[in-house]
Amino acid sequence: MYSNISSDLPPLNQSRYNGKNLEFGPQTKEDLLALDTAQALNDLKSLPLYLKYAKIVPESIIRQMLSWIKQIPDLRIKRSRAALFNCVIKKYVKRAH
Repeated sequence: MYSNISSDLPPLNQSRYNGKNLEFGPQTKEDLLALDTAQALNDLKSLPLYLKYAKIVPESIIRQMLSWIKQIPDLRIKRSRAALFNCVIKKYVKRAH
């Protein structure tokens, strides 16, 4: 399931993402999902936001949204796939809560 996570990540016992560098050692399923999302969207700088989403949105929903967004042709993306993902997931969270 998490086969595209880079093999050059720090070991699990190293420090978590601190917002200043990418010393992120995924320790939970949510950490792995957030990292997978950030990598898929080429948006590692927003990893803390994806961690938040991974804690409140079911994995299946995040993966469905990611799959849908990755299928959209580049010409139809106005800002970025990450921006579109954030817009869609915010609407989901607002509707679900």
